[in-house]
Amino acid sequence: MLLHRVKNTLVFIHGFLGSPRDFDPYVAFFKDSYDCIAIDFPESFEELQEKIPKGAIVVAYSMGGRVALWFASLFPGHISSLFLLSIHPGLDSDEERAKRLSEEECWVKELNQDVKTFVTKWYQNTLFVAWKFPLYRMQQNPTQLAQ
Repeated sequence: MLLHRVKNTLVFIHGFLGSPRDFDPYVAFFKDSYDCIAIDFPESFEELQEKIPKGAIVVAYSMGGRVALWFASLFPGHISSLFLLSIHPGLDSDEERAKRLSEEECWVKELNQDVKTFVTKWYQNTLFVAWKFPLYRMQQNPTQLAQ
């Protein structure tokens, strides 16, 4: 009797300004051992629930990690494991949240003026200075990003 081994599923969720393409090297590396899915940000958590198979292992970066963490709290038991890379669970005080909101409103204004300028300025942040971002990041949808 021949036994069929069922692969676990790895679901990759990118960060802000990212793309499912960011995970192409990892999908290529893991594809023989796992069913791999790299997803874009959904419109809703219900849509995310449809995209993430029950029992999947979720690997998420930055803002994608925040989305995955929130998803896991709303749908406990839907995923088997979370691997969160470079995330912060959130700001503690109302003062910190108000400051962040003000900063993000400035970024949204910038984004709505010109996406290429926005992306260029975003990646001038010291966090990204040593990293050459892929040119496909210039093809972002400003309306979707501003949400």
